[in-house]
Amino acid sequence: MIRHYTVHTRRKDNKTLQVVTIYESNMTKKQIEKENRYTKKINKVVVE
Repeated sequence: MIRHYTVHTRRKDNKTLQVVTIYESNMTKKQIEKENRYTKKINKVVVE
């Protein structure tokens, strides 16, 4: 089972919305937000 986080990021210089999928097994939402400085909010966490 691999947890992947669908992260919607929005850059300040660019108003376009980027969707980044992060595949991690042992990572919490706050750790992802800390690592990705462009991350504003994580919309959903999908577990497959």
